[in-house]
Amino acid sequence: MLLRRSVVRIAYRTLRELKLSDDDPTRDIELPARAVGGVRPLSEDEVVDLRHHASFVTRPSRHGAAAALALAGGHSGEIGHIRVKDIDTERRRVWMHGSTKTDPRWCPLDDWGFNTLTARAAFVTARQVRPESGPAARLAVSDRHGSDAFLQARACVALSDLLKRIGLGDEEDVKPSSVTASAAVAEFERTGHIEDAARLLGLRSLDRAAAVIGYTWAGQAGCDDEAGADCA
Repeated sequence: MLLRRSVVRIAYRTLRELKLSDDDPTRDIELPARAVGGVRPLSEDEVVDLRHHASFVTRPSRHGAAAALALAGGHSGEIGHIRVKDIDTERRRVWMHGSTKTDPRWCPLDDWGFNTLTARAAFVTARQVRPESGPAARLAVSDRHGSDAFLQARACVALSDLLKRIGLGDEEDVKPSSVTASAAVAEFERTGHIEDAARLLGLRSLDRAAAVIGYTWAGQAGCDDEAGADCA
């Protein structure tokens, strides 16, 4: 149902952009925001817009790669480290290296994410003038060496640029992490298990995963996992 609604909305949005129609039967449907801790996940429509603007470019860009990695469940602190060799084309997944706050893991890629990352991988591999090329080339940031903070900042800039393009740059509760959170929301809605959302994000705490997607535990307080130190 969610996929069909997205298809209808993007179809009518495209018709409006082409000035072929002003109609949209889904125009008045509003979904409640899930803002938690000052950051909300992107809505389904906003994700469609993000992909739309990341795709219509003259060449495979780092912006599209950053969006694909975030929508696969990658955090801004992980995205800058992902290289061509981290894509498993056979199983259509990407290796997230983890960080001080997240565990290393494989994240599955949908068709859009897979096509975007493989196109970007082919593009950066062909740029032999760069100091790093081939399997070692980074996907979402330039190939210059930098600290973890530098790589994270570059990933955030790429995602922020895309958010501005779809008109969300001035919304205080929308940040680069909103893109990653939307992936966790989609996984939770797909399976109904908070553990799956936590696994996708590489989080050890179910409470942290619940906070990311705006889920409130019903009828209980305290921790629901073994990582008590991570629980609020």
